[in-house]
This record gives sequence, C-alpha cells and structure tokens, in this order.
Amino acid sequence: MYLKYLLLSSNQNIEPSFESDYLEYTEETEGEFIVIKYKDLENNEASLRVSNNEAQIIFNGNKMDLALKRKVSNTFYFGEIKITFDCFLTSIVVKNKIIELNYDLLQNDTIIVSNIARFEFYKEKGGQLK
Repeated sequence: MYLKYLLLSSNQNIEPSFESDYLEYTEETEGEFIVIKYKDLENNEASLRVSNNEAQIIFNGNKMDLALKRKVSNTFYFGEIKITFDCFLTSIVVKNKIIELNYDLLQNDTIIVSNIARFEFYKEKGGQLK
C-alpha cells in the first residue's frame, strides 16, 4: 500500500507547497491513535500519529505536535537554522482514504501561514485512492 503526502499552504490563495511521490507505508493503532509509518524520499523514518484531538508528524528529523483548538509550541531545525512556531490545529479529518490536518503557524500570535497536511492512501502506485 502507498501514500502520498501533500502540503497545501495559503496566504491569500491555497497553493501546493509540496507533494511526495508514492511512498510505501504501514498502519497500526496505538490506543486511540492511528499510526502511519513510512520512509521519505531521502529514506528517513517518518510517521503520522493521529486521533480525534491530537496529531504528531515526524519528518526530515523534525517533530510537530498538534492539539485540536490549542496552541502548541514547536521547534524546527533546517540544517543550522532553528525556528520556533506556535501551531494551532483547526481541524482533523479522518476518512478511510484521506487524513487531513488543517493548522496555522503563528509567531507572536500572528498567523504566518495556514497549512493543510494531506495524506492520501492508495492500494497501488498511480491507482485509485484506497
């Protein structure tokens, strides 16, 4: 089974910022969480943990924690650069073929960007959504 990860960002309009290739994944549950594990294009471990009220995305050596309708401070590392944002999760959508996390990145209580992290699940590469 495969997934595609899309990051859609909006300042004025929603624009695709990133779309992965088809990536193999595994799925399991841990209590109330659905856990999706995969390797990114650079073969780094990546994962998504999601419940009705919380989510965590691990990607490119970074971890982003999100809680529904609450600000959570997250620090991201890009090489030598370290940036801290507050993240505010506005909604979680879990369907059998799609998981979407809608969240805002804030600095000093000002929205810098609104993002949608979308995970699409496929039975095969190039196929229909699972």
